[in-house]
Amino acid sequence: FMHFTAWHATQNLQSTLPLHPTVSGTTALGIVYITHCLSGPMAPTIIQRLGPRLCIVIGQLCYGTFIAAQLFPRPYTIYPAATLVGLAASPLWAAQGLLITHFAVGFATARRSSDMASATGIFNGVFECAYGALTNIVGSVLSSLAFTFGEHVVQPDGSPARPTDATVHALFSLFLCFLFIGVALVVFGLPAKFCTPPPPQQQRTLWTTLRLLKERRMVMVLPLVVSSGLLSGFVTADFTRSVIVPSLGFDSIGFVIAINGSAGALAFLVLGKAIDAVNRSAVVAIGLGGFGTMICALLLFPPPSPGSWFTVCLIGVAGSIGNAAMTNAVVAYLSASFLDGKTAEAFGCKVFLGAGAQAASFFTSDLVEVRPKLAACTVVLVVGCVSFWLVEWEQRRNTVSNRASGKRPEAQVKTAYV
Repeated sequence: FMHFTAWHATQNLQSTLPLHPTVSGTTALGIVYITHCLSGPMAPTIIQRLGPRLCIVIGQLCYGTFIAAQLFPRPYTIYPAATLVGLAASPLWAAQGLLITHFAVGFATARRSSDMASATGIFNGVFECAYGALTNIVGSVLSSLAFTFGEHVVQPDGSPARPTDATVHALFSLFLCFLFIGVALVVFGLPAKFCTPPPPQQQRTLWTTLRLLKERRMVMVLPLVVSSGLLSGFVTADFTRSVIVPSLGFDSIGFVIAINGSAGALAFLVLGKAIDAVNRSAVVAIGLGGFGTMICALLLFPPPSPGSWFTVCLIGVAGSIGNAAMTNAVVAYLSASFLDGKTAEAFGCKVFLGAGAQAASFFTSDLVEVRPKLAACTVVLVVGCVSFWLVEWEQRRNTVSNRASGKRPEAQVKTAYV
């Protein structure tokens, strides 16, 4: 929580923060996510060598280099730090997915549940609520408070006033303190004996991860991963710069993101529970409705007029609900469908494609207009939803068939985890 409070606030400011003239914040984020993508297939091998907890700690420290680089933003500080973040992020996120699945399966085992995946939805929902939503709220409010009450520099071209360097430095120094507190909590508050998932059934290499991309159960969910990555990058960069700032001003960025994050936090919790109680296909339909509302509002209607708080927040909330639904559905699907010792590889593939899509979104932020980008995202989103619904229908059909024939697929899961 402490770590990503600092990171999310830093990331959300990259497209609008007054950096050095030779530095582009969106290019830096593009570098983060393209290296994140390229290092994704190697994540399971790194986790096997170092262990999940150490991967998380090293990843947190690497994130800190990018936050520290904001104190002296130059090409030789920002871009290398962005590369370091991307390389460390893949093992961190694959380790996170592995541990959440490990904890969820342990919880289901303690409850003597016949379905080892019965708690993956709520466990991932609670995590995503804290990581994806509450950290956005706290970090964004801190940013807006600092920029509202800090000193500003009036722009000669009449654009919104920008915070002074002293204000920016104070904010990122605070974020660095948050990050180090997060590292300390992981090191001293997460005992290693609780962070040791069962060993994989085979030696993990780059090729074991890449081979998973050929399996149908993985291929069918990848379009949804890509569409979520594209839209996540759009919200972080384009929505902030092209919608929030022109309508509400620079100082309002954090408050709008905090409102969106509040809606996202509630959606993560409710939908995480709904996945376990209902099914993942219904949650994806909700996600399609949320993202579809945001896309239609930006494609079919004029840009929000200055001071249109309600309109801007409504569009952002729709996107937050869509993101919460898609994220919950994808991580719950991976946790439940790859309990055969391939959990880390599955999350490594998700990182590979999702981060690549986000990188593409950031790199095209300065090159492609909002409307063409949203039109492309719409096509990928629809394909992703249809593909996901199809693979879910196939899995339910196979489950019914196995039960009718008296087979117990859960036995294989227990063999892998108990």
